[in-house]
Amino acid sequence: MANADDHQRQSPESNVAAEPCETNVLLESIETNLEYWENTVSYYSEHFDTDDDFDHEVFGRYCLHGLVNGYISENHVLPEHILARLQAADSKFMAITFEIEDTSWNSKEHHDKAIFWYYYRFPLALQTKASK
Repeated sequence: MANADDHQRQSPESNVAAEPCETNVLLESIETNLEYWENTVSYYSEHFDTDDDFDHEVFGRYCLHGLVNGYISENHVLPEHILARLQAADSKFMAITFEIEDTSWNSKEHHDKAIFWYYYRFPLALQTKASK
Protein backbone atom coordinates (compact mmCIF):
# COMPACT_ATOMS: atom_id res chain seq x y z
CA MET A 1 0.00 0.00 0.00
CA ALA A 2 1.20 3.50 -0.75
CA ASN A 3 2.57 5.63 2.03
CA ALA A 4 0.34 8.66 1.80
CA ASP A 5 2.40 10.55 4.39
CA ASP A 6 5.18 11.08 1.84
CA HIS A 7 3.33 13.57 -0.35
CA GLN A 8 0.70 15.92 0.99
CA ARG A 9 -0.74 19.20 -0.10
CA GLN A 10 0.63 22.00 2.03
CA SER A 11 -1.45 23.12 4.96
CA PRO A 12 -1.29 26.74 6.10
CA GLU A 13 -1.36 25.73 9.77
CA SER A 14 1.09 23.21 11.16
CA ASN A 15 -1.47 21.49 13.39
CA VAL A 16 -3.99 21.03 10.57
CA ALA A 17 -3.61 17.86 8.54
CA ALA A 18 -2.96 18.48 4.87
CA GLU A 19 -5.02 16.70 2.27
CA PRO A 20 -3.03 13.72 0.98
CA CYS A 21 -1.73 13.85 -2.58
CA GLU A 22 0.62 11.25 -4.04
CA THR A 23 2.75 11.87 -7.12
CA ASN A 24 3.32 9.73 -10.22
CA VAL A 25 0.23 7.63 -9.50
CA LEU A 26 -0.55 4.64 -11.69
CA LEU A 27 -4.15 3.56 -12.16
CA GLU A 28 -3.08 0.07 -11.07
CA SER A 29 -2.07 1.50 -7.68
CA ILE A 30 -5.54 2.98 -7.26
CA GLU A 31 -7.13 -0.34 -8.24
CA THR A 32 -4.97 -2.27 -5.76
CA ASN A 33 -5.74 0.14 -2.91
CA LEU A 34 -9.42 0.24 -3.87
CA GLU A 35 -9.58 -3.55 -3.68
CA TYR A 36 -8.01 -3.35 -0.21
CA TRP A 37 -10.63 -0.77 0.84
CA GLU A 38 -13.47 -2.89 -0.58
CA ASN A 39 -12.16 -5.93 1.33
CA THR A 40 -11.85 -3.87 4.50
CA VAL A 41 -15.43 -2.63 4.25
CA SER A 42 -16.70 -6.16 3.52
CA TYR A 43 -14.77 -7.51 6.50
CA TYR A 44 -16.14 -4.86 8.86
CA SER A 45 -19.67 -5.44 7.64
CA GLU A 46 -19.42 -8.93 9.17
CA HIS A 47 -16.62 -8.81 11.78
CA PHE A 48 -15.57 -6.31 14.38
CA ASP A 49 -12.31 -6.60 16.24
CA THR A 50 -11.02 -3.67 18.22
CA ASP A 51 -11.06 0.03 17.53
CA ASP A 52 -7.25 -0.17 17.10
CA ASP A 53 -7.73 -2.56 14.18
CA PHE A 54 -10.41 -0.29 12.79
CA ASP A 55 -8.13 2.77 12.94
CA HIS A 56 -5.44 0.85 11.10
CA GLU A 57 -7.84 -0.26 8.38
CA VAL A 58 -9.29 3.22 7.91
CA PHE A 59 -5.77 4.41 7.18
CA GLY A 60 -6.15 2.41 3.96
CA ARG A 61 -8.89 4.85 2.91
CA TYR A 62 -6.52 7.73 3.63
CA CYS A 63 -3.92 6.15 1.32
CA LEU A 64 -6.55 5.69 -1.38
CA HIS A 65 -7.55 9.34 -0.89
CA GLY A 66 -3.98 10.42 -1.60
CA LEU A 67 -3.69 8.21 -4.66
CA VAL A 68 -6.94 9.47 -6.17
CA ASN A 69 -6.00 13.10 -5.48
CA GLY A 70 -2.58 12.57 -7.04
CA TYR A 71 -4.00 10.87 -10.11
CA ILE A 72 -6.52 13.65 -10.68
CA SER A 73 -3.92 16.38 -9.99
CA GLU A 74 -1.87 14.96 -12.85
CA ASN A 75 -4.78 15.75 -15.21
CA HIS A 76 -6.04 12.16 -15.42
CA VAL A 77 -9.72 11.32 -15.28
CA LEU A 78 -10.71 8.55 -12.90
CA PRO A 79 -12.48 5.86 -14.98
CA GLU A 80 -16.20 5.49 -14.31
CA HIS A 81 -15.90 1.85 -13.21
CA ILE A 82 -13.29 2.82 -10.59
CA LEU A 83 -15.39 5.75 -9.39
CA ALA A 84 -18.46 3.51 -9.14
CA ARG A 85 -16.55 0.94 -7.08
CA LEU A 86 -15.19 3.65 -4.78
CA GLN A 87 -18.64 5.17 -4.28
CA ALA A 88 -20.13 1.74 -3.55
CA ALA A 89 -17.44 0.91 -0.98
CA ASP A 90 -17.79 4.32 0.67
CA SER A 91 -21.60 3.99 0.77
CA LYS A 92 -21.31 0.56 2.38
CA PHE A 93 -18.81 1.97 4.88
CA MET A 94 -21.25 4.74 5.77
CA ALA A 95 -24.01 2.15 6.28
CA ILE A 96 -21.98 0.05 8.75
CA THR A 97 -20.62 3.00 10.73
CA PHE A 98 -21.97 6.01 12.56
CA GLU A 99 -20.67 9.56 12.74
CA ILE A 100 -18.57 10.56 15.74
CA GLU A 101 -17.62 14.04 16.96
CA ASP A 102 -13.89 13.52 17.41
CA THR A 103 -11.67 11.81 14.89
CA SER A 104 -11.06 8.10 15.36
CA TRP A 105 -7.49 8.64 14.16
CA ASN A 106 -4.95 8.99 16.95
CA SER A 107 -3.11 12.11 15.83
CA LYS A 108 -2.04 15.48 17.17
CA GLU A 109 -3.15 17.11 13.92
CA HIS A 110 -6.64 18.39 13.34
CA HIS A 111 -8.37 16.57 10.48
CA ASP A 112 -11.03 18.56 8.67
CA LYS A 113 -14.24 16.56 8.94
CA ALA A 114 -15.36 17.51 5.43
CA ILE A 115 -12.12 16.22 3.88
CA PHE A 116 -11.29 13.30 6.17
CA TRP A 117 -14.88 12.13 6.72
CA TYR A 118 -13.75 8.48 7.09
CA TYR A 119 -11.85 9.39 10.30
CA TYR A 120 -15.12 10.58 11.81
CA ARG A 121 -16.90 7.23 11.54
CA PHE A 122 -16.99 4.27 13.92
CA PRO A 123 -18.43 0.75 13.52
CA LEU A 124 -22.06 0.41 14.59
CA ALA A 125 -21.23 -2.87 16.32
CA LEU A 126 -18.74 -1.04 18.55
CA GLN A 127 -21.09 1.84 19.33
CA THR A 128 -21.34 1.04 23.03
CA LYS A 129 -17.53 1.12 23.30
CA ALA A 130 -17.37 4.52 21.59
CA SER A 131 -19.89 6.04 23.99
CA LYS A 132 -17.92 5.05 27.10
